[in-house]
Amino acid sequence: RANASVRPLKRVSVWGRTPSNAAQIVDEMSSELEGVEVTVATDLEKSCRQADIIVSATASHEPLVMGDWVTEGTHTDFIGNHHATKRECDTSLVLKSKVYADSYANCFKEAGEILVPISEGVFQKDDVVADLSEMCNGSAPLRQNDDDITLFKSIGMAMSDLVGAGLAGVAAAMACAELELALRAGLTSDGVLLELAPGAVLARRLRGGVLVLARAAGCAARLVSPRLRRADGALCARAVRR
Repeated sequence: RANASVRPLKRVSVWGRTPSNAAQIVDEMSSELEGVEVTVATDLEKSCRQADIIVSATASHEPLVMGDWVTEGTHTDFIGNHHATKRECDTSLVLKSKVYADSYANCFKEAGEILVPISEGVFQKDDVVADLSEMCNGSAPLRQNDDDITLFKSIGMAMSDLVGAGLAGVAAAMACAELELALRAGLTSDGVLLELAPGAVLARRLRGGVLVLARAAGCAARLVSPRLRRADGALCARAVRR
């Protein structure tokens, strides 16, 4: 979802150790990502070789993505592992990449993707180009040409959780405000839906005995057609009378 919000993706392949789980994600994302072909990947190596962006979010203790599979110009994200001796990619990928991290402190404490090559004596802490704050404030060099392979390792930071919670709060406030305006304008009935992006739970009792239950995470909300349905993959909830 994050990549699709800032990149013109055309095709997405989803690989998982349990094919049925991968298929479930494909179904969900197909309805969310308009104009994007989403399929289950059956050959992980082949999919990696064909990808421009690789995102790994697994609990695997052994490398899943190999450096030999990743071609020039590819960007990789590794966000699943947080063990110093475990990793989602092998050493060869780290060595052929420009490496970035969300936080130096977290990276050098828990990121096996980086700590294992350091323990092998083939990578140094100074080889990490920048952390997230440096990338955001413009002080760090980013991709220099189309052939660079870039690797971003994320352990997770409290700041990210706070930002996400803040966005969810904004979305919830907007949703309530918009629905109240609709109620005042007489636009609400038993069949009106409030459509929101999936995420944090919102529940609020409004005037006239209307109880609205929805899930909100995006920064926009709108009223949609007067019948319960899934639209663009968003979760919808109906306004119902007590």
